[in-house]
Amino acid sequence: KLQFLYLIAASSPPPATMSLCRALLAAVLLHACHAAVDVIGYYGNSGNAVGSIPTIDAIHENYNVIIITFASLDASGNVTLDLQGPYQKDLPGLAAAIGAWKQGADPYGRKRSALVSIGGQNGRWPGGITPAAIEAGLGAFIKQFNLDGLDIDLEGGAVSAATSLVPVIKSLTAQGMTVTAAVEAAQGPLNAYKSILAACTWVHPQFYNNPPNAVTTPYIPSDSVWPSPWTVSDWQAERPSGLAFWAAVMNAIAKADGLADHQRGMLIPASASAAGSQNHYDVAKLAKEVKFAGITHVGTWAIAYDNQKGWAFAKAIGALNA
Repeated sequence: KLQFLYLIAASSPPPATMSLCRALLAAVLLHACHAAVDVIGYYGNSGNAVGSIPTIDAIHENYNVIIITFASLDASGNVTLDLQGPYQKDLPGLAAAIGAWKQGADPYGRKRSALVSIGGQNGRWPGGITPAAIEAGLGAFIKQFNLDGLDIDLEGGAVSAATSLVPVIKSLTAQGMTVTAAVEAAQGPLNAYKSILAACTWVHPQFYNNPPNAVTTPYIPSDSVWPSPWTVSDWQAERPSGLAFWAAVMNAIAKADGLADHQRGMLIPASASAAGSQNHYDVAKLAKEVKFAGITHVGTWAIAYDNQKGWAFAKAIGALNA
């Protein structure tokens, strides 16, 4: 499109044609500058929706990042996958399906990527494991399953191990891989993850299960941005401007931990069944909040629950790319 418009302009067309070319060129450049929104879904471990886990090829087309759940490591760095759904007993089939899905056409021209998540609520993390063992084990696993990188979802007692992943993150990203962090939006996990967040490709906090008052300084917006932030009880509460509280907290995390705008993301539960609390999100409202805040990585726990809801999340967030 750009080459065509430049050729017309270079041919010295009549003034009316030149004006049209300028308008079209401006529109094309504006569209090019609009960052695509990644639609991210966790796949393969969905306790309350196992029967709704689709095969990889049946995932809604608006998803362009899938995160396989969950992987654990032993003390030697060997990786095991705690998987539910159609590939539970067919891991070679999972690898083939991921490879085929990545080759498919995305409706918005985005790259398709598949990551593996380590941790989760019931994840195990061995004491004393070395960064070299972690990297070797994950590297082999990523290659085996046609993956593009790693999602870090250390929870509970395992969250203290986050710091040990810094050299692993830096090594993987230096190799062109994607590394994301699914830190809980709560003070303890955010403090534990502090040393790794800026090294990640992007950070998508879990804005569920924990209430908004689970965060405090430096991870809450200033009074000038949000007066009395400790009184907020709904992550989707909004200022008159349209800024949502979850987005204000994401901005505070970015400021405190040195994240660039393009590293900001967020996660929600796809339905009330997908999380224990803070689990009621209005996805149509969320799409407007995401657009206002300029967030470009939006994910959900989990694909199976979104499937149960008629792909409401995938449709609402994916439409931001239209």
